[in-house]
Amino acid sequence: MTGKSIGVNGEFVRLARQRGYSREDLIAGREHYRRKSRQTHPPGTFDKAGRFTANERTHSTTCCRTPSRKWPYPEMQAARTARHCAEVFDATELHVKRIARALEVLNEPPQSAHEQIEQVAAVQNILKPVRAPRKAATINSEVQQ
Repeated sequence: MTGKSIGVNGEFVRLARQRGYSREDLIAGREHYRRKSRQTHPPGTFDKAGRFTANERTHSTTCCRTPSRKWPYPEMQAARTARHCAEVFDATELHVKRIARALEVLNEPPQSAHEQIEQVAAVQNILKPVRAPRKAATINSEVQQ
């Protein structure tokens, strides 16, 4: 992989999957990156007073400040967070943050071959290998031991 370019679609996804990131992690990380960089906006509605209410009801959006005329966007800000995107797509928050950070690095075009190699190394460093989630022990397996 050293010396090659990591495309946002093919090589990036292949690297992330090899390192243990799930499909849900990749989707949530991409959506968090897009919301954070204002490429997309969280689904929701505005009322006549200009207050935003998010359509995606998660712990992040329900536990934030209630929108008011003075502060109309707390739910929009909450819906842009990695925690919210992880909740919506049933992913791990840390994995979502790592994927979004790697996409930020890839979004900066390299000016030389040396910068391209550094970019690949930075993405590999950000996407640390993850372990598969452990299955919860059942009562029967605990009794047998």
